[in-house]
Amino acid sequence: MAEVNEAIAAAPGVTGSEISVGPGGGLGSSIMGSISFDVPADRLREGVDEAWRHGVQVLHQVFEGARGNLVQGVSGITQGKEFFVAELVDLGDSTALTIGHFYDRYGIG
Repeated sequence: MAEVNEAIAAAPGVTGSEISVGPGGGLGSSIMGSISFDVPADRLREGVDEAWRHGVQVLHQVFEGARGNLVQGVSGITQGKEFFVAELVDLGDSTALTIGHFYDRYGIG
């Protein structure tokens, strides 16, 4: 996942990215990890949104557009505050947060 972490690290305010992919049950994968920031706590949501967009663009290529991979616990952290990417999207009728939710959010695919 080096290419994903590099893309995220290029976003403004990011000081580190530790996103990884592991087994997600069934045939899919699970995306997890954290992104560290050097931004004020009140700017964390915007920072996470921008940095995660960078990562999702690369994940779209890695997964060849597959939408069903789970996103579990991915968060941004600054000054002792944490913001989860799950807070960026409305799941609608879905019971699981998938990368497809973020493709839709960012107009990818």
